Amino acid sequence: MTTIETLAPAPWTLTGNGYILLYRWPRSFASAHSPFGLSKGGFGAVMLVDYQTTPVGPYHEILFIPGQVAYTSAIGYSISKIYVSTMDSVINGQLNWGIPKEQAQFDWQTSTDGQDQIRVSIDQHPIASVDLTPFGPRFPVSSAILPPIVQHRDHQTLITRLQSQGQGQLAKLDRFWVDDQGFPTVNQFRPLVVVKIHDFKMTFPIPKRV
Repeated sequence: MTTIETLAPAPWTLTGNGYILLYRWPRSFASAHSPFGLSKGGFGAVMLVDYQTTPVGPYHEILFIPGQVAYTSAIGYSISKIYVSTMDSVINGQLNWGIPKEQAQFDWQTSTDGQDQIRVSIDQHPIASVDLTPFGPRFPVSSAILPPIVQHRDHQTLITRLQSQGQGQLAKLDRFWVDDQGFPTVNQFRPLVVVKIHDFKMTFPIPKRV
């Protein structure tokens, strides 16, 4: 039986740094990786996050958003694949917001020239390898215009509208490899834009349950 150290009900406040890779997937690819069916397709994303403070301690994360989904009661963006580095994050993410987190091991290093080198594995089997280099000036970013995250778990739809702010900076994707058995093959596509988010502060509120 899996045990965790901390049960931490919503809301959560988190801080850290991370990357957003924005894509416009082919509809067939997005639909193949959406567990509840895509209604609109459109933009999707990959995110890699280094959470430095959270109610369950620091952890790393990689996630995949296939596009916009529609449930009976809501339209938003759904996370269909996500790995995090701690079991506390796995269990609390599932219980609080219906996010289908799985645990993996992360090695996140920053080179002397500023490149972030991120390796993800399960039981020493590589799942993803990503190298990214930020460049240029920073600019303010906010989640104010983003649609909600909509997840489905235990016969409920959970609707969560995030609040976040930080400093953005453009970045270059130097390398992206994934194991197609462990993560969607996003590396066959070129992102529209890559942004590093510095020193963000994010709130995950109590979700609306339908």
